[in-house]
Amino acid sequence: MKCYDAKCTNRINTSRIEMRTTVDLPESDLALFKSLARAQGVTVSQLILNLARGGLRQKSSVGPLSLNPLTGLPTIRSTQAVSVDEVRQFLSEEH
Repeated sequence: MKCYDAKCTNRINTSRIEMRTTVDLPESDLALFKSLARAQGVTVSQLILNLARGGLRQKSSVGPLSLNPLTGLPTIRSTQAVSVDEVRQFLSEEH
């Protein structure tokens, strides 16, 4: 393991290893994270970790990929309905 943070070696224990990393965030997002962290009484790092873990635990609304027997094209089953207007809006946006 390489660690470029002098504090890293002080935080190593037998149950877990913590490492520092750099994340580039737009200023507006950083300001939002700081505000949310302050409101929750946690650090920005802890807030981002909590949000990431929560996102990883969420059950996906997209089911398994299968092939349509008539067309041979991939088909995705979703537990969320998508309206025609939502499809039109998606298609009109630049990606």
